[in-house]
This record gives sequence, C-alpha cells and structure tokens, in this order.
Amino acid sequence: MDEKVLEEFRNDRAYEIFLNEEFDAKQYANIIIASQEINDSLQKLSAGINTLDRELHSQVVAHHDDLLSQATSIEALEGVLKMMQSRIESLQITVGRIQKKVVDPYKMISSRTAQLRNLQIACDILRCVIRVLYLSRRLDGQLQGGLKELTNAAQSLNELDYLYNSMDLTDIQMIEQDKQKIEKARQSIENEAMLVLTDGMKSQNQTKVATGLQVFHNLQKLQLILQKVIEKSCNNLESCVCETLDPNTHIQSRSTGPGRAVMPTPGNAAAWRVSLWQGMEKLMGNIYETCVQMSVLEKVLFKKKDPVTHLCFIEELLKDGHPTVMAAFWKKVIFILTHELSRATEDNTFLKQTFESEYPKLLRFYNDLWSRLKPYSVTIDQVTTVRLGSVDYDNSVFSVPLITPVMGKDDVFNFPAENELNPELALRDSLSSFENAYLTRSLSRLFDPINTFFPDTAKEPPKREELTNIEKTVANELNAASVDTRLSLAIAKNVSKTIRLYCAKCERLIVTNSNAVQLTAAMTGAQTRNATVINSIYYLCTAVSKVIHSGNFAPQTIEVVEPAIQSALNMIKEAVEPLVKAMSKTIEAMILKIHQEDFASEKTENQIAKSECSSFIKDIQRFTDRIKGDYLARLDCIEIVDEMLNSLASRVLELFIRHISLVRPISDAGKLKIAADMAQMELAVGSICTKLSELGKSYKVLRCFRPLLFQTPEHILGSPALGENLPYFLVLNFLYSRAPPKLPSPYKASKWTEKEYSEWIDNHPDESERLGLIRETLDNYIQSVRVSDNKVLPPIIVVMQKILLKASSHRRGRFTTGILTSQMSLDR
Repeated sequence: MDEKVLEEFRNDRAYEIFLNEEFDAKQYANIIIASQEINDSLQKLSAGINTLDRELHSQVVAHHDDLLSQATSIEALEGVLKMMQSRIESLQITVGRIQKKVVDPYKMISSRTAQLRNLQIACDILRCVIRVLYLSRRLDGQLQGGLKELTNAAQSLNELDYLYNSMDLTDIQMIEQDKQKIEKARQSIENEAMLVLTDGMKSQNQTKVATGLQVFHNLQKLQLILQKVIEKSCNNLESCVCETLDPNTHIQSRSTGPGRAVMPTPGNAAAWRVSLWQGMEKLMGNIYETCVQMSVLEKVLFKKKDPVTHLCFIEELLKDGHPTVMAAFWKKVIFILTHELSRATEDNTFLKQTFESEYPKLLRFYNDLWSRLKPYSVTIDQVTTVRLGSVDYDNSVFSVPLITPVMGKDDVFNFPAENELNPELALRDSLSSFENAYLTRSLSRLFDPINTFFPDTAKEPPKREELTNIEKTVANELNAASVDTRLSLAIAKNVSKTIRLYCAKCERLIVTNSNAVQLTAAMTGAQTRNATVINSIYYLCTAVSKVIHSGNFAPQTIEVVEPAIQSALNMIKEAVEPLVKAMSKTIEAMILKIHQEDFASEKTENQIAKSECSSFIKDIQRFTDRIKGDYLARLDCIEIVDEMLNSLASRVLELFIRHISLVRPISDAGKLKIAADMAQMELAVGSICTKLSELGKSYKVLRCFRPLLFQTPEHILGSPALGENLPYFLVLNFLYSRAPPKLPSPYKASKWTEKEYSEWIDNHPDESERLGLIRETLDNYIQSVRVSDNKVLPPIIVVMQKILLKASSHRRGRFTTGILTSQMSLDR
C-alpha cells in the first residue's frame, strides 16, 4: 500500500480505529448507532472503500507479472503434495506387515518371562521355607543346649529374621506354627541373655558379659540393650538418691500441717543427722558399685569383636555417633545428683542447712567416692587413631570420641582431652550450690568477730583475748576444709580477706599527725595508740602464720595466705616508717653540728690525752638510747624494727662519714678527735642495729676511712681501698682539708651550705656527677694558679688530679668489662 494512503488513514480519526489489531465491528456499530451519525459514517466508509479499491487496482497493475509467476508455482506444489501422499500410504502398508511379524513373538516372550519369574519366586520361597524349617529345628536343639548354645541360638534367630524380612512368607501354613515358636524362643533367649548380662556385671565376670553382649549383637539389639541397661541402672540410683534425701526415711518426724516441710523434732536433730550421713555413705557405695558394673560392660565392649566384620563392638557404636557407656552413664549420674539435691534442699530447709553447714563432711563422701573410682581411671598405654567412615573418634568418656585407646586392665573413666568435661570436676560441680553457701558462711564467721571488735566509734584495736578468738576461728575453718585441696584454697582466700579486712580496720585507727612522730618528749597518746595497733596486727600475722605452717596444709594453701600476711607486715613497716624517718632527720641535724666543732686548733699531749669525743656524738648516743628504750621497745615486731634500724644505722654512718670528709682544716689534734668520734659513733650505731658487720658498705667505708686521717696523700693515692670501699668523691672531699685555703670546697664554690651539699649528693647517686662538680672546682683553681706569678701547683692538687684520672680510667675499665661480658654472653 502506498505510504501516503496509509498515512492518510492513520491521521483520519474515522479510519484510525480500523488500523487497531483489536478492532471489534460490533462495538464500532453500536458506537455509530448511539451517536446518530449513521449517514455520515456510511458516506465516510464508502469513500474509504473506494480509496482502497483504487489502491488495490493500482497494486495489481503494478505487480501483474509477479502475480502470474506465483500462480504457476502453486500448480507445481500441488503435484508434489500428491506424490508425497502416495508414498505415505505405501509406508503405512509396510509398517502394518512388520507389526504382524513382531507382536505375536513379543506376546509369547512376555508370557514365558512371567512364567520364569514366578518360577524363580516360587523357588526362592521354597528355599526360604526349607531354610526356615531347618533353622527352626536347629533352634530347638540350641535351646536345649543352655548357656553354651545361647549365642548360636541368637545367630539362628538373626538369620530367621533376615529370611522373614527378605521374603513374604505370609499365608504359608507349613511355617505358621514355627513362626509362633520362633517368637517364643526369641523372648526366652532375650530374657536369658539379659540375666546373663546382669549377673556378669554384678559379679564382674567378663565372660558372662561378653556372652550377653554377643547374643544381643547377634539379635541386632546391642545399642537398644545398652540404653536399657544404662537407664535401669540410673533409675535404681535415682530411687536410692530420693530415698536417701527423703526426710521421712530417717528418724521419726513430728507431724506437720499440710504444706509444711518435714522437720526433725528438736531432740532428734543429732540422730537425724547421723541417719542422714549413714544414708549418704550407703548412697556413695551404691554409686561406686554401679560404676564398677558399667566399667566391666565398657571393657568388654572395647575387647569384644564381631566375628564377621572383626570390628570392636565399641567401634560399631561410635561410628553411629553414640557416646560410650561410661560417658552416657556418668552424665546421667551427675544430672541425677544435681537435680535431686536441688529438689530435696528446696523442699526441706533443715536438709539444706545440714548440707551447707557440714559441707566438708559431704565433700569428703564425694572425695572418698572418687578416690575409690580413681584406681579405675583411664590408663592409655597406647593411642591409635582410627578412621571410621569420614569421622575421627577418640576415647573421650563425655563426648563422641575422636581417638580410640588401647585400654588398660583397670580402665573405667577416660580422662577427657583439653577443653572437655572432666569427670571429677563434673562430680564436684554437683555440690557447687552447697560449696558457695558454705564459703559465704565461712567468710561471715571470719568477718563477724572483726566487725564486732571494730564498731564505728572504735578507738583501740581488739585485746589479745579477742585476737585469740580470731586465731581459733581461722584455725577451725582451715582444719575443717583440709579434707579437700580446692576447698582449702577457697577458705585460704577467705582467710586472706579476713587479714586484709583487719588491716583495713586497723589502718583507720593509726594516727598520722605530728603527735605520732614527735621525739622530743615522752610518748604521746597517738604514739601509744599506734604502737598498740601495730602490735595487734603483728600478733594476728604471727598467729595466722603459725596456724598455716604448723598444720598439715597443702603448699598451695599456704601460698594463698602468705601474700596477705606479707601485706600486713608491709603495713606495719609503713606505720613505723614515719617514726624512723623522724629519727633519721633528728640524727642528721645532730651530725650537722660536726661543723661547729673545733678540729683545727692544736693541743698539747696532755690536752689530747684528756680530750673526749665531740658533744654531738654524746647527743646521738643519748637520743638513740632514749628512743630505743622509750619508743621502739614497745613494739613487738622486733624483726621489722631491726630491719628498719639497720637501714637507719647505715644511713647514719653514711652521713657521718660524708660530713667528716667536709671538715677543713684539720689539725693533728683534730684528727685524733675525729678518730675518737668515729669510735664512739660505732658504739652509738651498734646500740640500734643487730650487727655492725651486717650494715654492708657504709660500715666498710667507716673502717677504711679512719686510716686516711693519718696517711699522706701519696699513701691515700696508692690505697687498695680507693675506688673499692672508699668512693673517689669522698676521698677527694677529705683531701680538700689539706688543700690551700684558696681552693674552696665544692659546696662553697656553689654557695651551698653543708646540708644543701649533702642533699645534692643524695639526689645525684651517680658518682660521675659528683666528681664532675669536684673537677670543676679543681680546674678553676688550677686555672687561677697558672695565671698567677707562682705557677707551681701544690703537691696535694697533683694528687687530687691523679685520683680524678684514676676514677675516670676505673669507670672506663668497668664500662669496657661490661661490654666484653655482654659480648661473651652473646657469643655463648
């Protein structure tokens, strides 16, 4: 069609509707009639038809030759179709002849095949019937053979079951009577096998147990029977547990109203407890006996093998995902104990109180049970990995095993691998509620006396008699818990908390103001109170320490308590330390008076012979004697006081030698006076320490320093003690006393006092820093000498330079030695 004509129809609304593929003539006619424009529509349609006729005529004229050629092709196609039709008819005739030749033989073959199949089925049924009759007669003979033929009878029954299940033998009258007889025989065999198995477990006869297991294995009921055995044993134990925990089982109880718990009469409480513990002892015995029976069963399962597959019975169970016998049984035992104990104690408060208050006794029964079972615990002589299908198994009691052990001769429990359930802990955890309650009560028993002795208004610590009560309570708690290591550790933690609580209470009583550290007058009330508190803490520490070391307690228990004791002793040290520091400051102030003494004047021999020690030495002697007699003698912690006094004595000697080295100038009479002071200082320090020889380096410095007073500088330079027992800076400070007056001492060059210089030395423990200050002062003096007219250095200055050089080389030598030692360690 010409595009113009087509476009004209598309743009005309009257013709546009006819181009729609979903055009409905009836709908169009209804619309025209409804619009009452029929004449106009007919005219429009007539004009459109004329237009189409003209367009068709023009198309025919334009394609006249093509239309003629298409008409010729249609005639040829009709000829081809006729030829194909004739060939199809011929083919149908041929297929019909072939069908007649195939159908009859096929029907004959199908008939013969059905006959053959029926013959085979009949033969199979006859063979099964013959085999059933034979096995039935053989079963009769085996049943007459007793226990020896029991496993063979079970095997015959197994084969009979296979025959009945593999073939439909219903409605065969010949074997109907045999079928009933077989069912009776099955029941008889199962009952007899169960009796043999049960008797073997009770008597621990592995042969009988093996016979029973083999019978049920042959009957394909091994797993089912094991479940029944475990269930029956657990039910018996559950009944025994319920009976033991039932208050009515024990001594006659008084009548109570409905809804009230059964309670023992007041006069029968003790007898009720005795009966309860006897029942618990019997219960533990029943659990033990049942565990041993289960162990025998499991041992046989590990040893017994299927004669056909040669696999152990246990492996056949494990490959189906079932746990071992002991795993299943022990889990149920733990569940029964946990559940029944919880239920019984909820229903009867007296029973709950008995178990909580006498928990160590209850725990002892459990520990005795486990100690009896422990000899049967697993002894894995050899571990071999077994692959069953696509799953690895072990010998774990409480889970599907991953490895299979070669069992020892007395194996009951297979200790689990890491992160798996521990049978002993599982048994212990069934008592966790009672243990927690007992520990809470124990802590309360330990805390109550302390809280009673320390009310909010307390100003004094408890008396010795009251502390003795705390000591007895601690001893009683530890002794009661000694039946079990784990319980002992828990009680030991409570004891540690008790000691820390007591120390916390005492700490609030300690006075820390100035009255507690005054040393000028008699002891104040604050100092007396502190001494009483310290003695109270020390008494408790020594008492508890005596308890834990004199008793037969595990080392772990002692290790738990000792840190708390040590913490209390440290608290004592902290309480005594302010007083010792005050002593140290007072003695240091007395030592500073050495610089007010006259060591430069010369005296005659008579004056020297009559001379006494310096006055500050006498002050120190009087002070130390008074403090030790009036203050420290009231403290019972002699070891702690001696330790702190030894440190104080060492500090006093160190300060004394330091300030002696700063004295300048010193005459010959002054040297003798210093020597006398040193001798008297030894006596003064000896009165406050245990042994002077235990003071260490400070006492060695004192002993080595005294000869320096009378030695020449050259002798001092060659002294073997220089750099070893005598520090270089100390000797150099002393040599300033022999130096020219123009050479100022290091502290004067820095414009310090003797006290400030001593404090600087304390704050700079590195000797190189101390020597650096001395070197600076010495270098300044040497520089001033070089610029003066007299450029010759005094001999003492040369000696001091050599000592500084020796100190530097000594320090480098130690540094090199340290490097070589480290390198040798690395080489090794």
